[in-house]
Amino acid sequence: MQLVRFLLKLAFICNCCFLLIAVLQRVDAQGQFKSFTAGLASLGILLAPYLNVICILLAGLFLLLRRISWKALPPWVFISNIVILLLQIFT
Repeated sequence: MQLVRFLLKLAFICNCCFLLIAVLQRVDAQGQFKSFTAGLASLGILLAPYLNVICILLAGLFLLLRRISWKALPPWVFISNIVILLLQIFT
C-alpha cells in the first residue's frame, strides 16, 4: 500500500507541474520562461495525465476492495488529483 501512496504523491507533483505549465503558457507572451517550461513540460504534459489516471484507478480499486482505508491514503491528494484530472480532460 506504500506504493499507492507514493504514486498518488508523485501524480500530485506532476499535476502541479501541469498547472504551472498551463498558467505559464497563457501568461508568458515574450518567451522569458522558455527554458523553465521545457523542463516542466515533460512532467506536466507528457506524464501527468497518464500517471494520474493510473493512480486514481488503482487507489479507487483498492478502496473499493477495502485493501486500503481513507486513513492510510492522504484524502486531500486523492481528491485534488481527481479535480486536476477533470481539468486535464477539459483543457
